[in-house]
Amino acid sequence: MSSLSELAAACSLKIGVATTMSGILYANSAYKQFIIENCSLLSGASGFMWSVCHAVQNVYDFQAADWMLSFAQANGMLLRAHALCWNSDTPAWLTNMMTPANAQDLLVSHITTVAGRYAGKLDSWDVVNEPITVWQRQPGGLSSGPWLTALGPEYIDLAFNTVEQVDPTAVRVLNLHECENALETSTRAASLALIETLLKRGVSVQAIGLESHLDIGSKIDYPALGQFIRDIKSLGLSVQITELDINDAKQSGGFATRDAAVSDWYRTYLNFILGQGGIERVILWSPADLGNWMDGLCKDGDPEYTRNDGSCDHRPGMLNTDWQLSPAYSGITSALEAHASVASVTPHGNFTNGRN
Repeated sequence: MSSLSELAAACSLKIGVATTMSGILYANSAYKQFIIENCSLLSGASGFMWSVCHAVQNVYDFQAADWMLSFAQANGMLLRAHALCWNSDTPAWLTNMMTPANAQDLLVSHITTVAGRYAGKLDSWDVVNEPITVWQRQPGGLSSGPWLTALGPEYIDLAFNTVEQVDPTAVRVLNLHECENALETSTRAASLALIETLLKRGVSVQAIGLESHLDIGSKIDYPALGQFIRDIKSLGLSVQITELDINDAKQSGGFATRDAAVSDWYRTYLNFILGQGGIERVILWSPADLGNWMDGLCKDGDPEYTRNDGSCDHRPGMLNTDWQLSPAYSGITSALEAHASVASVTPHGNFTNGRN
């Protein structure tokens, strides 16, 4: 029997999911079993973020991050951490007190404390998250927010160079969003220009993360995305898929139709990505249908995640609402199988291919 991690190893990559301490502890036991049996890598989806581990000034709470590290180590998995610096993840105390005069000390102190605690123990850090948001119309397409306001574009340099000093063994990742959509030509151009500028300034970026939150109904310009990946690799950087999931809000039909569409999107996208060669990491951001992040945005009225039928039950997971393997799992394993040249794939563990 071949697990996801075994198939991924045959493709020379590590595969895993983004999850949390509370998700593993309080979800159905099948969820924990699935992770243990199928993942070679975990992404600590929130435990390492400012809003969780440093939500209060002068107070650090490492309970969730420490637990994730212990869980990964106990089960033979690598752990990547997300994220040390993100303009959209700044607790109120930080935003209220940050000024151009103190911002550098605040960022360096936080990174030194957090990254230093886990030095030598992690696979990689998302050092800076989502630095490009072209529609905010900042120079260079940079994402607006307190770090950019206080420090200018060099906040990215500061974050990467600080991590290099305190945890030199973890891969330092610049995590990008919206690079997959066919309409985001300007995002890809601004992202590549930023990467080239950072490298010219001697910033210690080692890998680029492509989030890959995909929307059924949108178009992916595969030739342009392939060129973008080749351009990144030509600069000496590796590429990771860091937050892959499928938003089925615009897919009509019943569960069977929607699940088939999600499976096909996973299969098609991963077939393309793996075909680029040299992709070292793939992280599935929504491993289970229950508790996925899109449902919450739908309930908040976000039109991108709102279904025409009024429901907020997105189905991006490899485990469905009965905690059985979904067609998404088959789509993912099919792509891995094709690139691993494995003749057949049998689900690993006591799971059945089921739908609601």
